[in-house]
Amino acid sequence: RIGKMSRRNLLAIIKSFPNFITMSQAFRSQPHTIDIADTDLAGLTHFSRYLCFVETAERQFLTQLGIPVITRERASIKGFPRRHSTCDYTAPIRFNDQIQIELTIGRLGEHSIQYRFKIINLSTTPSQTAASGELAVLYAAINPTNNKLTLIEIPADWKTKLSPFLGK
Repeated sequence: RIGKMSRRNLLAIIKSFPNFITMSQAFRSQPHTIDIADTDLAGLTHFSRYLCFVETAERQFLTQLGIPVITRERASIKGFPRRHSTCDYTAPIRFNDQIQIELTIGRLGEHSIQYRFKIINLSTTPSQTAASGELAVLYAAINPTNNKLTLIEIPADWKTKLSPFLGK
């Protein structure tokens, strides 16, 4: 009957929708102060630097989880080459402003991770999102002798570490 469900069936349903039932976590990078090298002549952060900040946050994130960014082996080098990125700029970031990157995972595939990010200007009151976007990476190995790139399955223990950051 509708309305009556066994405890076991209810638990099975809850376990089958972990991201629906639980809130995802967001990783917050270490704050970064905008330097002269990050800006143009007007003192505004150059658009090309935004993705560099996101990559730094990604390295901090993976390192915190114990996931190597690059692994060098005799026969190959494993890592996360970029596949696609987008960035929408919504407010300026100026010289000497302090920023922080917020990362979540939009999709965790067999060979790929799609990050969602926000670049937050901590120097505004209140803090303001200055940019947001996505960064898609692949997990792959490159053979150093012939430069051939081969997709690799993301290890299960890494997926377990990454899954609390998987968003809706």
